[in-house]
Amino acid sequence: MADDLLPGADGNAAVSGQGGDIHRRPCDHEDGGLPLLGEGESYGELRILVDRWCLDRKLRESMQAAGAHGDRAWQTAAFAKAVLPGLDALAAGEAKKPKAKKATQEAAPPEPSRAARLIASLAADDECARLIGLNVWDGVRWFNAERFDLAMAAAAATAALMGETKAAKAFASIEEAAGSSGWDLDRFIAAL
Repeated sequence: MADDLLPGADGNAAVSGQGGDIHRRPCDHEDGGLPLLGEGESYGELRILVDRWCLDRKLRESMQAAGAHGDRAWQTAAFAKAVLPGLDALAAGEAKKPKAKKATQEAAPPEPSRAARLIASLAADDECARLIGLNVWDGVRWFNAERFDLAMAAAAATAALMGETKAAKAFASIEEAAGSSGWDLDRFIAAL
């Protein structure tokens, strides 16, 4: 395990993982946030780093030291870790360029919003679905309001670490859509 952590040529820590080296250079990020990904890397690879360095355990311990209840600290750390691969789907959706419409083509349905794509991607993941308490009753997919609030807190913290400055408005609209959906997942996604 000690051989897995090697300093890069520039002196920064690097972990050799699937698909290349993952370099971390917190001082080099231009907008002051934490650079979570290097060129050509994925959030799935970042999850490997989280597992290798036991960062979820460290987050849990820090939260408990700050006074958070053990269960809440565990759920927050588990959600923060589980959401990472879902961010790859979101990034892939942003990379797609819209095609020019021909005059003879029928109007395509509107593209789902960025938030709707992320929520749908997370709901499709078994681990994330379990963490937000997703269940089906009488043919409707419901999610747990308290666990959703906890997931939003973890998302807000992640956005702050990434240096995202416009996240507060997006989180407010997501929370409003969740509340107005009555905790029905499909109505929630449609409202986004």
